[in-house]
Amino acid sequence: MKKIMLAVALSFALALAFTACSSAEPDDQPATEEEAQVGVQEEAEQQTGMPNPWSDVESADAAARGAGIDGFAVADDLGMGDWQFAEVTYRCMDGIAEADFDGGAFEVCVRKSGSLDGVELSGDYNDYPYEWTQDCDGITVNCRGYEEGQASAFDWKSGANTFSVLLVGLGGENMSVDADGVEAIVSSVQ
Repeated sequence: MKKIMLAVALSFALALAFTACSSAEPDDQPATEEEAQVGVQEEAEQQTGMPNPWSDVESADAAARGAGIDGFAVADDLGMGDWQFAEVTYRCMDGIAEADFDGGAFEVCVRKSGSLDGVELSGDYNDYPYEWTQDCDGITVNCRGYEEGQASAFDWKSGANTFSVLLVGLGGENMSVDADGVEAIVSSVQ
């Protein structure tokens, strides 16, 4: 009797397993890359609960308009003279304009905001062993870096506007500029 009960129970379990497998949905892969992108964005929105606030735009002026701020301008070489960038891209969200410079082995992100007091505009929450201020033609620049006198991130206020610069090495090394580089970049951003 126990053998019959065991055989019936195993048969029932096997039938249940086959039923579960046969009722599974087919693999719903998107037909195109665009549909895949939309699916990824929808999944990200579901995970975070909100859509991506950034919009890609074609120029610094368009970034300023999209951000609702009073202009945004950045020199093509960030005032560094010999720096060459493969590409500069612009983005904006409500209150923030951004320019991203692709230097191949490093990137530089420059942001401007008209109204974000007390907020870390750069989005950089790293701890730096060195922090100091530097005067750039009457503007106090808050610098942070991994080496003394070498800034990897800095920010400043000018009038009602707040600015930030973040330098990132893409090969695992730190990217930074000295005091002259900080001054050159600060003077190249409006």
